[in-house]
Amino acid sequence: MITAAISLACHDASITILKDNKIDLFIQEERLNRKKHSALLDPSLAEILKKYIKIDQLIFCNFYNKDQINNFLKLLNNVENVIIDDKNHHLFHSCTAFYLSGFKQATSLVIDGWGEQVNINNNIFYETTSIYNCSYPNKINPLYKKLTYDPNRHHYCNTDLLENNFKQFKLDISHRLDIGVMYGSSSNYLGFNRLDGGKTMGLSSYGKISKNVPNILFNNEANMNVFKNDRTLDIKNNLKLKNNSFEYKANYAFALQKALEKIFIQKIKYILNKTNNKNIVFSGGCALNILGNSAIKNTFKNINLFIDPIANDASQSLGAALYYYYDNTKDTRKFKFNSIYLGPEYKITETKKRIKKWLLINKNKE
Repeated sequence: MITAAISLACHDASITILKDNKIDLFIQEERLNRKKHSALLDPSLAEILKKYIKIDQLIFCNFYNKDQINNFLKLLNNVENVIIDDKNHHLFHSCTAFYLSGFKQATSLVIDGWGEQVNINNNIFYETTSIYNCSYPNKINPLYKKLTYDPNRHHYCNTDLLENNFKQFKLDISHRLDIGVMYGSSSNYLGFNRLDGGKTMGLSSYGKISKNVPNILFNNEANMNVFKNDRTLDIKNNLKLKNNSFEYKANYAFALQKALEKIFIQKIKYILNKTNNKNIVFSGGCALNILGNSAIKNTFKNINLFIDPIANDASQSLGAALYYYYDNTKDTRKFKFNSIYLGPEYKITETKKRIKKWLLINKNKE
């Protein structure tokens, strides 16, 4: 059975192709067009899919332009079934981590780097943290979801009423930003791209505790006297943030990193209190934070922790492909994961030929 999935996700587009439950190909769009964090539906992806006699199911996830999908499908005539799913962003993060982990059952933690917009009863929210109970073949059931909203831009209903309507899982609604958005906003403030959280984490190693850095958290949530709902920092009311020295920015990054680690530990405690499940998998943009993951390991010695190796949105196509494969087949075989090098293997001799060919082409261009 051939299952293919394509994800745009506004950035880090990717494609996954499964033969039964085994990965035949996983590749990011940026590897094809050489544009970092690319999110284009490139015709080259159609050429890849044409190599298969029949695609049993093709999943489009994180797509919001149906015309774009239809135009893409016109390039193909080998697709049996098309699925369009733009509502399960965190579920696909969870599936990637769970199915790659090798656990028969686990609790998955998803903390997104930026948040996925969701619409509930015509109210706009951003789903930023989710927790699922996972087991084979495809039981991925939500246990907890954190939703944030911007009261200055979006109309919202009575949050207490909305929370009470969701009995199947805990719904936490707040105007306070979640840690991933705080980290991305802070990366912008520090002079990086909002997706450059790794640089902010690295900068934190040069910092230390400083009284000149405002409190990142208030009652274990975002200090909204520092952060604004438009995902910027309130420099006007925190004039010390105007300090552009390397030392100050390093100290700010240090405080931010410690706040992230505190939130990570909080969420693992929540999981252990609610489930007593020691198999925990972690995905979403924040799961790329190595120092935060180390804090989890150092704090909770007895848990079995698996970190999604492709925790950002590039893994969305992989999670979608695995979810719909197991959903369709009810296959109980565990996915076998041995390496983060997913897709076809290339012999050294073939690689050398390709490099020489590329060098020759570019030399002729000169």
